[in-house]
Amino acid sequence: MSRLGAMSIFALVVVALPAAAEALSQNEVSQGDVTGSISSEARQVDGVPTFDILSNCDKAFASKEATGMCVSREQISEKKLEADWASLSPRVKHICLSRVPQGVSRAYESLADCALKESRLEKFRTIETQR
Repeated sequence: MSRLGAMSIFALVVVALPAAAEALSQNEVSQGDVTGSISSEARQVDGVPTFDILSNCDKAFASKEATGMCVSREQISEKKLEADWASLSPRVKHICLSRVPQGVSRAYESLADCALKESRLEKFRTIETQR
């Protein structure tokens, strides 16, 4: 491993661990989640959680073009989630909500991706147990 690679890993650990420890001490995340705390709005399971798309994308990207693309992708993912949310099992919702940290630029996109993967995995497991 190059010196730069080792320094990058060290920097990631130094930055991520204190934030994860603080979130754990405040019971904001499970012990297996080191990605960050989950906003109280995102914890709801009855409806699609609310994320501040513009703010999250604006923080993540410097150019207006990249921010605009981020906002567009997030709005598409939000609409897809709104259409599919009621059909997701409570288990899938819980798993996916626990994986999406607060303040990330692609919160809806990440949530939609997780919901798709976990739903497929859940169907596969159901089929396998019926055999």
